[in-house]
Amino acid sequence: VQYWVIHLRNNVIIEGEGSNENTGTVLKPVGNHELPLDMFYFNKLHDWNTPEYLENAGFRNFVIDGNEAKGAIYNSSGKGFMINLYKNCSWDNILVKNTDGTGFGMDCPINSTIKNCVAMNCGKAAKSTSPGASGFGIGTGYSNEESLVISNCIAKGNRKYGFFFEHQARFDSN
Repeated sequence: VQYWVIHLRNNVIIEGEGSNENTGTVLKPVGNHELPLDMFYFNKLHDWNTPEYLENAGFRNFVIDGNEAKGAIYNSSGKGFMINLYKNCSWDNILVKNTDGTGFGMDCPINSTIKNCVAMNCGKAAKSTSPGASGFGIGTGYSNEESLVISNCIAKGNRKYGFFFEHQARFDSN
């Protein structure tokens, strides 16, 4: 069973008509599921020695509203974006709200940008002691080349943290 709506691919741009909740493009994962449902998903870490990155993907001008999706149990899934390893990717003018887990849950970036984005009321299914459940959760530690620029972004009303940066010791203990 797969618990995501869209499995991402390289060289794809997803662009809506705006991030205004009333007049823009609103994407909604829907329904009750065994585990929380990620809207966008990329994780091809099958072998630590041969990583596969999401490359040259772009996201612009839309809303992800997770209010109508619910996992039976919380396990830190249910993100707006769940991405492991990405390079040359960009996010601009995205609102992620009401997700079960973290809004922007993205680990190990290379040469990527997040600008003009908002994470609001993310982590709705989590307890205050649960993992994840933040607005922006950025993991690091897979490569020495990692770089990410975050500008003009807002996080408000999220269960745990607005912006959370974490060294992913599972990649490199240093």
